[in-house]
Amino acid sequence: MKSPTNGKFVKNGKHRTSAVKPRRVLTLNEQCAPAMDGKSVKVILFDLDNTLIETSRAGGVAMQKTSELLKTTLALDDMTISSICDKFKQKLLHESFDPSAGRSIDEVRVHHWEESIQETMGSCSSQTLAAQCYYMWKNSRLEVLCLSPEICTLLKKLRSTYKLLLLTNGETQTQREKSGGGQM
Repeated sequence: MKSPTNGKFVKNGKHRTSAVKPRRVLTLNEQCAPAMDGKSVKVILFDLDNTLIETSRAGGVAMQKTSELLKTTLALDDMTISSICDKFKQKLLHESFDPSAGRSIDEVRVHHWEESIQETMGSCSSQTLAAQCYYMWKNSRLEVLCLSPEICTLLKKLRSTYKLLLLTNGETQTQREKSGGGQM
């Protein structure tokens, strides 16, 4: 049996060297050339969330900071705070934002926090607290959401040769904030 970590075969507890030779790493054009029928790469498309930036990690950091705000403001137990945060995450997951409805994405998400607190606590929630939660979550998330130096270097190198396109399906304001307004 071949061990995935050392590239050797193991038989009856004895190691013998595999006959498999290491493969040469192909350049982007070499990898794509057979499928492209001799044409060169003209454009490279990238997704933003959890591809170029670690959106999930940033969301976790932001939710932790918002949980701490709720804990200090309302003196709630961890289970209740977790319930509020889970309700907010569910509202985000099922969010459908309509800019023509006359509310900004920030207003919609403050309302998500307000509803989440009210649904969990069973009483009217303070819009001020909901706004504090939202802006704590949003700003904490944006602080962590950034292109790593390695990704920046890679994109700059690719940009010198190829056209690059950032493709994302999120709400425009939110995606611009996450990507730094398109600056690189």
